[in-house]
Formats: sequence, C-alpha cells, structure tokens
Amino acid sequence: MKHIFLVRHGAIDRHRLLSEEGKQQVSDVCYHIAQRAEGDTRIVTSTAPRAIDSAQIIKRRLGLMNYIHEPFFWSYDGPRDENNYTTNQSKTELLKVVQKHDDVDTLIVVGHVEILRDLPGLVLKEYWDQFEHTWDIETGGCIHIRIKDKLWKVLKP
Repeated sequence: MKHIFLVRHGAIDRHRLLSEEGKQQVSDVCYHIAQRAEGDTRIVTSTAPRAIDSAQIIKRRLGLMNYIHEPFFWSYDGPRDENNYTTNQSKTELLKVVQKHDDVDTLIVVGHVEILRDLPGLVLKEYWDQFEHTWDIETGGCIHIRIKDKLWKVLKP
C-alpha cells in the first residue's frame, strides 16, 4: 500500500511567512498523518519559506530525519488553461516528481494549492477511467490518497 499526503502550507502573515495560526494548522495535520502513514516516509517540499517551515513542523512531529526540496512545487510558470489550472504538460512534470520517490511507502508533499490541486485527479484517473478533477486544499489542510499498488510509477497523466 502506498500513501500520498498532500499538505498545503499553513496560514501566512503579512510577510508571507508561516504565522502562529499556520504553525498550529500544520501541527494539527500531523496527528492525522501519523495515524495513517506506513513504512518508509519522505517529505517533499516547495522551496518557499512557508512550505519549508511547514515541512519542518511535520518532520519534527513525525520524528523524520529529513525532507527534500522540489523547486517544481514552488511555482510553475508552464502552460495554464483559461481557469489558470495546469495543463497536461505540467501535470506530467508533477507526476514525474512523485515517481522519483518510488522507494518509499508514504510520501508527504508540502506545497501550494496551484500545484497540489491537480494530483488527486491524476491519481484517481488511473483507477477510474477518464476521471479528472481539481481539488481545493484549504490553507493548512491535507488530502490523503491510498493506493493499492506498490509503485508510484503506475501513475500516468
């Protein structure tokens, strides 16, 4: 079984840094992740300070050793559709980032709604033909996806 946790960074202050409220939001999410994560766990985070701070809270609360910066999760200036959603080209890049971490059972992705909102639809499309949907993740929120397959590489755009 594989687990993906998509965590949107916590609330920010006027300097676009993680606020006290944001720190609490991320801390609260850790409880739910800890109850469901299995096996080897890795955190992949945007390079934005608010996402890094969120990843550090998760790392500390779950007792993990490290996290990996993924610039792709910071911002993506690639093709967008008329609703400002990422296009198939950028979705392919998103899946490539996830597939790089095939060696872990649980992947925690910390980032921004512009990138994270596409991943659930891409994963579910693999299991339900032609299913594609974008999901909004509230600030400091989390989506948990369980996959029966043992490899992220089965996911295709």
